[in-house]
Amino acid sequence: MLLPAISRLGVPVFLFGVAFLIATSVLTSLVTPDRFPVRIGDTVVRLIDLEAEQKKLLQEKSALEMTSGLFEESRTPVLHQLGLLRSHIVPVGRLLLQIEESRVSFRSGDHDPIVLASLQISGSGSRILLGGEVRTPGDSSMQTLASFVDILRSLPHVASVREPEYTKHQETDGTTVSPFSITLLLDHD
Repeated sequence: MLLPAISRLGVPVFLFGVAFLIATSVLTSLVTPDRFPVRIGDTVVRLIDLEAEQKKLLQEKSALEMTSGLFEESRTPVLHQLGLLRSHIVPVGRLLLQIEESRVSFRSGDHDPIVLASLQISGSGSRILLGGEVRTPGDSSMQTLASFVDILRSLPHVASVREPEYTKHQETDGTTVSPFSITLLLDHD
């Protein structure tokens, strides 16, 4: 009973095995890792060589980190002086943002009472001159200006504030205007 089944199925099983072997070998030769290169920067690396490339890049990275550490340890006089100068520079940009935040804190709804018309920064970064006016409905422009000066005085890196002249004049629509010119002297630690 086994012999007739083998004789009937032998040829189809053999043909299937041969076809499967040929298909597998063709598919394996078409889909080998060597056929798909990977582009890393300007170089092309075979897929099979990716692990070696990764190890090489990690070794280069550690060598560069060690070299960087050597540069940090051996301070030259110029780099040392630059580091000292950097620690004494007042962050003027951050200070200007804090001044703007302080000015905006007085805003209520659509009314913006403090108007900065001019802003001058000295070349050495040791002085900031603010010019503008405070416009309030009613009679509170000088109080608003005094509050703004108090906030400016409390900002970091501000050594002193030269206060403006506290004057006011009434406009025809009932708005009180107090012009100001404020000088901020900055401290250099």
